[in-house]
Amino acid sequence: MFKQLNTKRLTGVPLNLSLVDQRLVAIQQSAPLVGKWLYWCSSDYSAATNKEWVEYCITQQQLKTEFNFAFIGKNNQEYIGEARISGTNLTHGFTNLSYWVNANFLKQGFASEIITAAAQFCFEELNLIRVEIVVDIDNHASINTAKRVGGQLEGRLRHRSRTPEQPRDSYMFGLFPDTLVQHSINT
Repeated sequence: MFKQLNTKRLTGVPLNLSLVDQRLVAIQQSAPLVGKWLYWCSSDYSAATNKEWVEYCITQQQLKTEFNFAFIGKNNQEYIGEARISGTNLTHGFTNLSYWVNANFLKQGFASEIITAAAQFCFEELNLIRVEIVVDIDNHASINTAKRVGGQLEGRLRHRSRTPEQPRDSYMFGLFPDTLVQHSINT
C-alpha cells in the first residue's frame, strides 16, 4: 500500500472497502451538482457499482498503475472528496490527476488542498515531472481551482471527454513542481 496524505484539514487515505458506505453517501449527496461534470456520478449510482469501483481501485493500487485517495475531514470524519492519479507514464514522467469534492463541502477550498496533496505525492513519491488536469470547458469552478493551485493553461482539447449524450471539449492544465502553489498541506 502507499502512504497517507495529510493537509491541515484533511487526511488522504488509499481508497479501501472500509469507506464504501461513506463514499456512496457522498456520491448520492453530490450527484445533482457534481454529476454535471462527472458522468458516472448520478443519483442512481448503486451500492454494487460503488463496491466494484472500490475493488477495482484496490487492485490498481496493488499493481501501482493507479493511485486513488479518499479525503476525510480531520475534524468531522466526513467524506470530503477524492483524487485519482491515472494514466501514469513513468518513462516520460507524467500523469493525469482528477478529483471531486462532496457537494456538501464545495466552495471551502478543499479541492485546492486535495489537488496539492495529490500533486505532491506525484512529484515526491512517484518522481514525476508533470501532472495533467483536464477540465470541461464549462466547469468554471474547476478551471479556477486548477489555476489557483498553479496549473498552467496549455490549450483547449477537442472531444477530450465524453458524457452519455455527447463528446465534450476540455482545457488541459499542466502542473509542475515549480508552479505548484501550497494550500494548507502541512499538518
